[in-house]
Amino acid sequence: IINEMFLEEYAILENEVLDILMSEFGRRSKIYYEILCAISNGSNTLKEISNYLSVKETSLTRPLDELQNYFELVEKKNFWNKSLYFIKHPLINFWFHMFYKDYSLYLKRDQKFISKFWDKLNQYFGLRFEDLCRQILSNEFDYVSGFYLNRKKIQIDIDIIAYDDSKLVFGECKWKDNVNPEKICKELIEKIQYVDVPNNLKNHKKEIWIFAKSFKSKIDQYENYVVKCFDLSDLEKTFIQNSTTTSTTEQL
Repeated sequence: IINEMFLEEYAILENEVLDILMSEFGRRSKIYYEILCAISNGSNTLKEISNYLSVKETSLTRPLDELQNYFELVEKKNFWNKSLYFIKHPLINFWFHMFYKDYSLYLKRDQKFISKFWDKLNQYFGLRFEDLCRQILSNEFDYVSGFYLNRKKIQIDIDIIAYDDSKLVFGECKWKDNVNPEKICKELIEKIQYVDVPNNLKNHKKEIWIFAKSFKSKIDQYENYVVKCFDLSDLEKTFIQNSTTTSTTEQL
């Protein structure tokens, strides 16, 4: 599918994103492109975007606001401890992450670019896997987000924090096979100490949920935490169930 859509000569979606954005942006297109590139490559706060582009934060306020509220290409999601910028449309996010910085090489179908593309693709799937897992959990929990802490000596990233009336879940997403859940639990518990849990959630039942392609073995307990392990077959079942429920509800 990727070859046909992007990599073959005269691929169907070769110019799709550029054609759309050129008609939308007009003269001020460069700064919009650069911001979208920064966000697609993991710069999700204003400070990180300004550092990525080597410009002042104040120069980004207006174009970021326009990308959000006028063009509706960017959204600001509230994570547990801060707000982060994301590109709303998956195709546009994919194109900026994979093609924008090496666009001239892409048009030439340069072999080094093609090789680099396939190397990066699995990492990109990992990022999208996190979004997929949050989307699934949003059908079950009142609140779903992640935790992101970036200081000089501390960099903490928890893929999922979710809660309902009784449970507080900390989750990790690994786009890998044969994942060791005990290792993930140990690392995650070390990260959890940096999360400031509100008083109204401190008595909730705390669980660890791990999502992966597959596991060496599944566990259901680690120290004081209930543990749930979901592989791709588990997620497929969940997706089918959610899709059926949604379809039935829409028909009703």
